[in-house]
Amino acid sequence: MLIFSFIFCGLLVCLVVLNVMGISRNKKRQEINELVAGGLEVLIQQTREQLHKNQKLIEKAKVTVDESNKLVSGLSSDLMDSHGMPNFESAPMLSSLITVMIKKYGTTALSLGDFAAVGDDDYVSVYIHSDNGNIILSIGAALDEEDSLAMMNYVDFDDKTYN
Repeated sequence: MLIFSFIFCGLLVCLVVLNVMGISRNKKRQEINELVAGGLEVLIQQTREQLHKNQKLIEKAKVTVDESNKLVSGLSSDLMDSHGMPNFESAPMLSSLITVMIKKYGTTALSLGDFAAVGDDDYVSVYIHSDNGNIILSIGAALDEEDSLAMMNYVDFDDKTYN
């Protein structure tokens, strides 16, 4: 009977040692989980802040789009495409552009020499400034502006017009 007591005592000691090892392993896991949870809390807070900032940007963009739509709504439907953007391929739009430029800069005389001076590599790039909605016409492929991200380029590089 004494032998069985020693065996059970040894078994009990082994189980206690295994239990203590399990407790220490679980304690380490808990510490790691708490560190990860703290990092995730910081990440969630930063994400919420970014979402709040993006929400402000979205509201600002909506205001800009609404203002642009108000300006565009006064234009003839011949001047706009199906997406509400200026249709630069339509004759009324080109006529309107020329009329606006003549009104702004005054009478302009064009001679045959002016037309002959335009080479095959010369073309006009059309940009729309997203902040103020201005249409910008520029000679060449790129417009050097500080705020180049505010420009939306509507250049069709496969220009089929006759120069």
